[in-house]
Amino acid sequence: MKVKNVVPGVALLALSLVSYFVLGFYALKYGLPSDISWFHIYVVKYAGYPLDRGLSVVAPVDLRYYDTLGDLLIRVLARSSVDVVPLVAGALTLVLVVALTYFWSRDLLAAGLAALLVATTPGFVYWFKLGMFGPWNMVPLTLLGALLLFAASGTGSRLVGVLAGAVLAFSWLLNGSAWVVVASYGIAASILVTAGKMGWRELVPARVILVVFFVAVLLGYRFVTLWHAVALGLLAGPLVGWYLVKRFGLNKASSRLVAVVASLVLVVASSALASASLGAPGVTGVYYKQYNPMFDLGAPGLLLALGFLALSRTARYSGVVDLFAKVLLLSTSVTSLLLGYVDVVNELYAIVASSVVVAYVLTRVLHGISVFEKGFGRATSILLVSLVLLSIVG
Repeated sequence: MKVKNVVPGVALLALSLVSYFVLGFYALKYGLPSDISWFHIYVVKYAGYPLDRGLSVVAPVDLRYYDTLGDLLIRVLARSSVDVVPLVAGALTLVLVVALTYFWSRDLLAAGLAALLVATTPGFVYWFKLGMFGPWNMVPLTLLGALLLFAASGTGSRLVGVLAGAVLAFSWLLNGSAWVVVASYGIAASILVTAGKMGWRELVPARVILVVFFVAVLLGYRFVTLWHAVALGLLAGPLVGWYLVKRFGLNKASSRLVAVVASLVLVVASSALASASLGAPGVTGVYYKQYNPMFDLGAPGLLLALGFLALSRTARYSGVVDLFAKVLLLSTSVTSLLLGYVDVVNELYAIVASSVVVAYVLTRVLHGISVFEKGFGRATSILLVSLVLLSIVG
């Protein structure tokens, strides 16, 4: 880590936290509860099922068919402190964004800038402001799973891979919108299998996620939608594709591409048909919010195309960890951006992934500009950097 990046990186993190608290808990706060989170707060206060097997809500509904498992967990852990959960979840998200960016880029300036981009994005402030309690408060757990995915790719450790898969699987069960991250991971794995950069050991997290999810369904988990089935298919596809590549010794990239695409089409279609034939219960959400990506994603959304091009151009020269991180971040950015029209909470993952990508690319640009050591050139460089940061925050 470069020492010169410590001070600005920490300063940007502090600024991101202050900006978040001011926007989410003062300037733009809701009353308690908000028009969206009232159901989840109601579940926390009055519903016991399935923790104590006593359904105490007025309406005769089985809460297993709703995205409330995370709410019920918080009912046990937080009890009467539910009101502060969005505050804690938002702050943890920013800290994990810093950790995620730094683990990949080894640049604290990029990490702090990513946190500032997230903290000042309208979509992030909306979902984590005062009064917005719901399953999306489990996003930090999903980000922890993504961080462990990076670590598993870097170390090649089977144990870390199992831990990454378990964290992602449980975060999915607690927060149904995390299906888009699972789907993005499956897409990224498919790309790397096609490129010949993904081994069986690196696919350990995918296998763990599938096992944990199916065991949860057998034990009574019922919040399973068509989109969950598609995500499971996208996750199982690269496993089947990898087996076909090794089984038939497909060494050409074109042959691997055919095997992976065929596997994805077959598995995704099968999982979707099974979901439809079984009448998979569950809904995509118990809330509604109009999705406007041009506004909700703010500066990261506007600059994502630049980041996508920059990372795509450098992907072929990347190491294993760097390549996996780039493919996963780009996959998550684009996938969650589009699927926000299906499940609007997915915009949170688009905000985080695109902010990390954009912050990384911007710091590379700024490092290239800051070639002057003294005099007028240095002053010009500092002024340009300040203008860029101020325009982004604005």
